[in-house]
Parts: sequence; structure tokens; C-alpha cells
Amino acid sequence: MTIRNTFQIGEAFRAEEPSARIATVLAMISNDTNRIVALLDQVKGETDEAHALRMMFFRYGAASYFEAVDWLQNAKRDWPDEFESLLKYSDEARERLDRVLSSSKRSPLHALASWLKDHRNVMFHYPIVNEGRATSGREEITGALQRASRHTGEIVYGENFGDTRYPFADQVARYLLPGEDEPSRRDIRALADFTTDLVFVAQALVSAYVAVLPDRVAGPSHQRPVIIAMDRGPAAPLGE
Repeated sequence: MTIRNTFQIGEAFRAEEPSARIATVLAMISNDTNRIVALLDQVKGETDEAHALRMMFFRYGAASYFEAVDWLQNAKRDWPDEFESLLKYSDEARERLDRVLSSSKRSPLHALASWLKDHRNVMFHYPIVNEGRATSGREEITGALQRASRHTGEIVYGENFGDTRYPFADQVARYLLPGEDEPSRRDIRALADFTTDLVFVAQALVSAYVAVLPDRVAGPSHQRPVIIAMDRGPAAPLGE
């Protein structure tokens, strides 16, 4: 069963709150990662077009993954208290975050790191959360949240882990705008495995943020399922 949680973006995700900005970027990471993995899964066959699509989606997925890991490393360093408040609800999210942050050192994707360092910013960029930039009007996510604040936002909890989407983050992302060899099956499998941890962490932390919002802002708490099962199974209430 799909559950829609509707709210005004400016009330639920206040641009002046660092935790709101962090949660919004995490929601963007979840959306991008789930969509890329879904697109990669849909490519079938061995035609030239299938090989080209598989390569394109893999490059996007790998670039997105490394960008997300880099963002998480910096954000966790810069906002330790905010991350601790979001992680306190889930030991599994904490363990998975540790795995994500160490993944580039043990992943077969590590060989792509030098290429991604030069190329990922033209494919994916997650805005840095920085209080100095925010107060001076130069922080991208603050500006995007402010511009999107008048819109109605939504979170859609699907039946499965991979089906959950954060349409509100897509609305905010709109305001951020002003050839390698074909990957092996091992590379694709590694990307899928690592993105599972990444999406779990992103969704767990966004859910931890949403869980403590007052009902008048985000609706009844029973409409806010949070922690998602490891096997992409049904959503479960926080703390179960």
C-alpha cells in the first residue's frame, strides 16, 4: 500500500534549520539512487542500444554514488550534532553509514575513482550545507528551499524499499538549476549492493527528521512510516 504524506515545504523543511537542509539533500540522494538503479535494472538484452544504455546508467549511478559518499563525509564532519540526532533512532543506519563511508576503499568501483573525480560534477552535484554560506546568502540548498517553500510537498512511501520517493525534494531540486569500457556484471552488482546501504541510510535519516515533526505540520504520525527493511521489503514504524 502506498502512503502519501503531504505538507507545506516551508513549514516541514524550514530553510533556516540545518537539519532540514541536511534531510532535503538526503532525500535527493535517495531519489536519484533509486531511479538510476531502477533504470539500470530495466535494461535487457545484448543489442548495441542495450549496451549503451547500461553503460550510461552505470556511469550516472557510479558518479552519483561517489558524489553522495563525498557529501556524506563532509556533512557528517561539519554537522556532527545534527547527524547524531538523526542517527540515534537506528543502530542499523549508523552501521550502514559506516559501511558507506568506507566503501570506496574496498569496492571494485574504486578503480573508477580517478575518472569520477574529474567527471562526476558535470553529472551530479549535491549542495553543501554550510552555515557561513547560508547566512551570507550563498548556500544553494537554503536558496532552493526558500524558493520552494510556497509549494505543497509530498513523501510517497511505496510498498517496497526501492519504491519510496520524495517528490518534495524533486521540487526543491528544480531550484538548484540556474567513455569508459562497459561495466562488468561485477561492477553493476557492486553498485547495486553499495547503493542499498546508501538508500537505507538516506531514508532512515529523513524519516528520523520527519518523525519528530508536529502533527499540525506533517500530518498524523501513522502516515509517516520510516525505517525500511534491509531486503527492500515493506516499510516499518520507527523503532520496530
